[in-house]
Amino acid sequence: MLRGMRPLLSFAVALATSLAPSAAHARKLGALPLAAGANVDAKTAIALSEALAGELARVPGCEVITQAQMKALLDLEAQKQLVGCADDTCMAQLGAALGVDELVGGTVAKVGTSWLIGLRRVDAKTAGSRLADRRFKGGGLDDVLDALPSMVAEVLQAAPSAQPLAIGSLALTPSGPAPASSRELDAGVDAKVKKRMIAVGDGKGLVIAYDPASEDSFAPFYAGRGGALYQQRISGGGREGEVSFDMVFWEPRVAERWQASFGKKGGKHWLQCGEKKLELSPTSLEKATRLLQVRWQRRLAHLARTDDGVYFVVDVAREPEGSRDFHLYVGKPGAFAFLKVDEVMLERDESVFTTAQGRLNVGYGAAWTPKGGASLPLKALPVEDHAAEAYGPWRLYAEPLGTPCDGLL
Repeated sequence: MLRGMRPLLSFAVALATSLAPSAAHARKLGALPLAAGANVDAKTAIALSEALAGELARVPGCEVITQAQMKALLDLEAQKQLVGCADDTCMAQLGAALGVDELVGGTVAKVGTSWLIGLRRVDAKTAGSRLADRRFKGGGLDDVLDALPSMVAEVLQAAPSAQPLAIGSLALTPSGPAPASSRELDAGVDAKVKKRMIAVGDGKGLVIAYDPASEDSFAPFYAGRGGALYQQRISGGGREGEVSFDMVFWEPRVAERWQASFGKKGGKHWLQCGEKKLELSPTSLEKATRLLQVRWQRRLAHLARTDDGVYFVVDVAREPEGSRDFHLYVGKPGAFAFLKVDEVMLERDESVFTTAQGRLNVGYGAAWTPKGGASLPLKALPVEDHAAEAYGPWRLYAEPLGTPCDGLL
């Protein structure tokens, strides 16, 4: 399977040494070139490969080795072998030789009026893989580019695991991948309202649309990429007719609430995401664009940690009110395991979450009691003080939130 790859592997070892990570918890990804399938020329495949590498580099906590960096140390024959390395075992061995945790590659093709793109992520240690694919019937290259952020999030999501996992002072057996924390439901916007909507964008795929005739300061606006715009949760703002407005929306990855806002002033639209403030330009709202309900459906409920930095994170479904649909995540920043909550006890001063691996108590204090073991004291932490970290650099979730700031934070 790896016949003729010895020159590639020897060069790869040198490459891995020269690209040693600067951060202890960095997730090292190798971005392989996308293979050009039917009716796709090499230049288009190269451009999409570069766009894919850019999306991977935007994932918090990830360090990316690009095709260009690999080619700088590989001879011509080895470069050909690099492009031809497509099956899981070959990719895993190449990834191990490069010193990366995972390799991400894929194919792009055009059949009839449809664009087809598929991504594959292969774990260098286990050769396990995860796939993501899309078909755009009657679509264009822009649709493929717009889909890359969601495809990257999907393909990088942790694969199921039933193996014991050592996290700091704990040894746990994960329950497998966490259930989806999002949904895609039609928002039911009237066709007349959709037709009169104003749409603006950043010229890189992001589109924001709103109804200029609404007099409600908290009227929803919609934002997204790839032909799907999600309704935003508005938490504040004001409006002066159609002249100016400022809407603060839910975005847990920013330090201050005002750092997630969309508005218009002086005839110009803008978007604030953290320290970034983008000026948006008028664009068209395609007839096929889907307007969907709020994507993210969960909120953080409890947070605690051990002395050696192992975090216990509990979240809960937003709806219905009083939901008992809780999820428990345990791990260190950059590596969390999902533990299925089997029983919940909610009292005024304490909440208890029971899993197959143990029991978490949170209230004025906190403790974790492993099944058949002694209780481990935990430090309870204010959720609001750590929300930006949990949704951002901790990589607690692998899914995009569906806010205008996806890909910008």
